[in-house]
Amino acid sequence: MSEKEILGLEDKRFGAMINGDFKALDAMVHEQLLYTHSSGNTDTKPSWLESIKSGRTKYKAVSCSDRKVRVFGDVALITGRAAIEAEIGGQPRSLKLLFLNARTKTPQGWKFVAWQSTAAAGLSDVFRGGRDRKALGLTVPPMLLARADEVIE
Repeated sequence: MSEKEILGLEDKRFGAMINGDFKALDAMVHEQLLYTHSSGNTDTKPSWLESIKSGRTKYKAVSCSDRKVRVFGDVALITGRAAIEAEIGGQPRSLKLLFLNARTKTPQGWKFVAWQSTAAAGLSDVFRGGRDRKALGLTVPPMLLARADEVIE
């Protein structure tokens, strides 16, 4: 499968996530999915799909750049940057990520089997007053908050 075709599958997956197309997501996701969020939490296929179905996670928009595909036999690795607008636990989130994901070739086609992401600039909602900062009990000086906005944007 070509790089263009793999990226087309990725675009369809992001579209299904945004549109809440659970039937399409179920068909394109491998049963052994490991989805590791930039927070460090890892979901399996059932827990990831349930978080979307229940509304705990609502993907609003996804924009990717710098994507590269490397195919090794029956495995394709995709790297890149993603800007994701989502609502997580009722809170709006703007995520700027670096990611690595994997697809594997099955008799039913190429399935999404893994996602791993991290904050792109090394700064996250911790500096913007998100729930992570409160959960960690961190106090961020106003001067640093202003600088974090400059770096993240």
